[in-house]
Amino acid sequence: MAVDVKIERIVRLFPDDCQPHSMAPFTSAESFSGARLWRLNSARGPLCLRRWPAEYPTQEQLEFIQATLWHVDQEGFHRIPLPLETRHHHGFVRHDGHLWELTPWLPGAADYRQRPTPARLHNALLTLAKFHQAAATFPVPEIGPTASPGLVQRLARLESLLSGGLVELRSAIDPATWPELSPRGNHLIALAAKMAPRFLSRLKSAAGVCVSLQPCLRDIWHAHVLYVGDEVSGLVDFGSMRPENVAGDVARLLGGLAGDNQNDWQRGL
Repeated sequence: MAVDVKIERIVRLFPDDCQPHSMAPFTSAESFSGARLWRLNSARGPLCLRRWPAEYPTQEQLEFIQATLWHVDQEGFHRIPLPLETRHHHGFVRHDGHLWELTPWLPGAADYRQRPTPARLHNALLTLAKFHQAAATFPVPEIGPTASPGLVQRLARLESLLSGGLVELRSAIDPATWPELSPRGNHLIALAAKMAPRFLSRLKSAAGVCVSLQPCLRDIWHAHVLYVGDEVSGLVDFGSMRPENVAGDVARLLGGLAGDNQNDWQRGL
């Protein structure tokens, strides 16, 4: 596919060996981030151009993400798409209301769901642990012990839903707009209204526990773990990275890999 003029203008800000001679858009049915990706073929090798959504991350958040990735690389963890610098030594380009980022295209496929094995589960958790170890020395403003920011945020969301948010969502469902979605939406809201109160006390209790904080991925699941055979070749998509407790990442990854399989949960832990 010929190189898009806009993309060519953006990539021109990067070194000569990054200039693409061909490109193709990349889409994934399991991607919900709103980012757009292109695979570029260049003298440096295959590259990934990412256009972040206009809403997030902010420039400050992206600078934190990139600084953490450069830090873990210096600490010896290399299974990440390290951001490439522009000719002016910036890690991204701001253009047309978006932040654009260029990284190497990592080998492998996010195919755990197609080939789940104990070895793959073991290697995914081991890779996550090595990332955490490398990121532990990155300075963050608050290292704790303090409440988990993610749990506090989820508690606020749940309380908001129970104090009128679910009613607002139900009233916003219009069968005429999307007839096949309306019954599903009403069913999900009914389930949420039934189950949410059961979890409220548990969430309050968990949010009251003081924990240590460090950079965590916060959105690590099977679609973000690449494999070559049984080995993890890389971790991708760091848009949700924030200071958090590592237990959140472990729970997020095992939730995506193990599901309801208790044996896999124990094996992973």
